[in-house]
Amino acid sequence: MTLDGRVRKVAFPELREGIRKEKVLSAEQLSKLDRIGKHGDLIAHLAEVTDRVTMRSFGKTQSPFSKDLIWLDENHAIEDMTDTMDILVTLVRAASPAVESASM
Repeated sequence: MTLDGRVRKVAFPELREGIRKEKVLSAEQLSKLDRIGKHGDLIAHLAEVTDRVTMRSFGKTQSPFSKDLIWLDENHAIEDMTDTMDILVTLVRAASPAVESASM
């Protein structure tokens, strides 16, 4: 929230730093969080670029991307999702006492 009570968007680096300061996640989980963030940024960027290229070259049959450029394969994606689940469970457990006391 902003000082005047409005909801604000929190960027990933600020969120990560807040989580690090609270010492909720282990060093290993923080490292995994960084990796997941980088993979997420890559996927978002590729989706944006792909959309633009697709719209510009509608009707062309060749993809502008080589499979060699997209190194995030199924195994990496599964690893990211598994680690994301582990991190989210840890964060929810850490927040649960705060959520319960705030609702009282």
